[in-house]
Amino acid sequence: MAAVTPTFVIVCVGTVYLHGWIQRHVISAWRAGSFFLGLLAIWAAMLSPVAAWDSHMLTAHMIQHLLLMTIAPPLIWLGEPLIVTNPPRWLHARGLGRLLGHPAFCWLAAAAALVA
Repeated sequence: MAAVTPTFVIVCVGTVYLHGWIQRHVISAWRAGSFFLGLLAIWAAMLSPVAAWDSHMLTAHMIQHLLLMTIAPPLIWLGEPLIVTNPPRWLHARGLGRLLGHPAFCWLAAAAALVA
């Protein structure tokens, strides 16, 4: 039952992104594909058999680290989610959108998620 929540969140994020991409077509298909590959990497790290073995095998745990800190963030960043989802104007006005879309922020967020 615990696996339902992360899967639900990943599916919701993917749905919102896909809706924005279909409506706006502001980026190419390969960029949208990279976003979905990033979501798949997150799912693989958290909910696949790799996640089931993380407490038993150090190799599986390190694969999770690689997926969450080096694979998923740049793929999601290449998908330009802030452009596709069209965030509110105040997000652009204060530079928050630029911060949230920066690769360094994505890597730090992934590292913080592992610690939590």
